[in-house]
Amino acid sequence: MGNFRNPETDLHQTADLAVESFLENGIANYTKMRNFDFGRGKHRAVSQLSLYISHGVINEFDLVKRVLDRYSIELVEKYIQELFWRVYWKGWLEHRHSVYRDLAHDQTASNIGYARAITGQTGIECFDDWVDELKSDNYLHNHSRMWFASIWIFTLKLPWQLGAKFFQEHLYDGDPASNTLSWRWVAGLQTQGKNYLARSTNIQKFTQGRYGDTSLNESAASLVERGGYEIETPLFPEKNNPNNKKLLVFDNQLSINSEFIIKGDYEEILVLVLDNNNRLIQVDDKVINFKRKLAESFCNHVKSSILIDPKLLGAYLSGSEEIDVLYPTVGDNLYFINNLAQGEGFTTNFLVRKLDRFCWNFAKKGFFSFKKNIPSIIDKLYLAN
Repeated sequence: MGNFRNPETDLHQTADLAVESFLENGIANYTKMRNFDFGRGKHRAVSQLSLYISHGVINEFDLVKRVLDRYSIELVEKYIQELFWRVYWKGWLEHRHSVYRDLAHDQTASNIGYARAITGQTGIECFDDWVDELKSDNYLHNHSRMWFASIWIFTLKLPWQLGAKFFQEHLYDGDPASNTLSWRWVAGLQTQGKNYLARSTNIQKFTQGRYGDTSLNESAASLVERGGYEIETPLFPEKNNPNNKKLLVFDNQLSINSEFIIKGDYEEILVLVLDNNNRLIQVDDKVINFKRKLAESFCNHVKSSILIDPKLLGAYLSGSEEIDVLYPTVGDNLYFINNLAQGEGFTTNFLVRKLDRFCWNFAKKGFFSFKKNIPSIIDKLYLAN
């Protein structure tokens, strides 16, 4: 399988080819081999599609259907579950959006240990190598992300919030829900009292002995959170339909097959990639450039679409009473447009996919409660097509 993390211009076609390559050459062995990290540039055991999924270039539901059109659920169940983990994380955060707001505004101070960690100078060989890979390639294997987070929290004893921000800063596939809640899960906050501990023998096994005996804290207790988070009223409307001539699309909703774009009658589709001046959590310049390339690819496919500078959006919409917006889900994009609308005096008509809305109803509790509903979600997916 080729490396699809250095695409050129038509990134939507590149993403589609990457899906086909994985379905033909990788998915059959996914369950058996997915936990192995063979090293930098050798992530052949996993799909490497997350950077496209996180930006909406590949839609989770479309991908589920493409997989099940070709393979039996028994053969690909683990991969289907991993896709639904992404859907679940988003739904959970929609019902507890304060979690991301608190992370973004967290003022946890850094120290010399933090400086050593983010420069790969901890003396823990595997961790330092992953720092270099993360910053150079803007990617890490999922198993290594779990080991990394565990070492960060329990061995290096650094705040999980700083680690989550570090990942969000550098990952091409950085997603507010998946990233934030995965870090909380490792810390033992998401499933309270059940943390994930990286073990030297486990790292040695699944890196095929690249890393030998590593001294780690393998008996740490879960972190404890004061108060916790109650279910909140979602920030999206109960019902929605296209209602305007202008549509706003953020960099995480870049599907050229969006039902709203296909069925809508828009005179203008404004595509927005936030710069760091408008983000709650700063990201690396390479990440912003990658997002812009994806947005440019979208504009090349979708008529009447233009990439607009965030600094000009307020003036551009001045005088508008309402604009349709593909709902960007909880994260920097949502907080940006809500603040801008309030400041400029226009309203947003958020458009939410029906399948998202349906799935998010099951995401108020733990994943295993959500998992029970996956068969009915798949049934609804096929009925929708």
